[in-house]
Amino acid sequence: TKIMYMNISEDVHYHQEKSHEERKPFTQIEKRAIVYIVITITLWMTENIHGFEIAFITMLMGICMMIPRIGVITWKQGVQNISWSLIFFVAGATTLGNLLVTYKVVDYIQDHLLNYLSQFQTLNEFAILSIIVIITVTSHLYITSHTTRAIVFVPVFLLFSEMFNLNPVAVVFITLIGTNYCVTFPVCSKALLLFYEQDEKPFKNRDLMKISVILMPTYILLMIFSYYI
Repeated sequence: TKIMYMNISEDVHYHQEKSHEERKPFTQIEKRAIVYIVITITLWMTENIHGFEIAFITMLMGICMMIPRIGVITWKQGVQNISWSLIFFVAGATTLGNLLVTYKVVDYIQDHLLNYLSQFQTLNEFAILSIIVIITVTSHLYITSHTTRAIVFVPVFLLFSEMFNLNPVAVVFITLIGTNYCVTFPVCSKALLLFYEQDEKPFKNRDLMKISVILMPTYILLMIFSYYI
């Protein structure tokens, strides 16, 4: 026991010394980066005061971080690390969502979807709930924009909940949770697409589909179970 205690004490002492040796003070660039991050977050949180949108603040602070002498990286490094295809994808998805609303395509989809779902008035609560969950969880396959999915489905299922005397708060919550599922393809999620664009891809489309085959049914069952509790 004494030998074990001595070995443990020596091991702890060794790791303490090693940790102390590896601990280094922040460099000037690291300190500058912390300041920029704090300023950025502060500007984000005070948008209602200064009136500048989050996107503008992000771009402005990004430029500040690349200015010579006061920045943290060079302009060339910053431009090389920007995911241009992701920016174009988000811009395209946002524009598409606006066009769908402007040209009444969303209203058309909502009317036809509501007319179709209204045929199932004789179904019980479980069946109606299952329809809502399945439609919302699979919506990422045919509507890539998360914002557009919310615009299309939330109003429809709110009316749907009133039609079948479902809890409207729970229905909206489940609708948003369902539209948040986006694991099957990289294009369905901006977060997945960001990693998928790396030179050494950490995963393939086949990997995501394998995960989704297991995760999607589990996700659906968990949503239905959560509704009843």
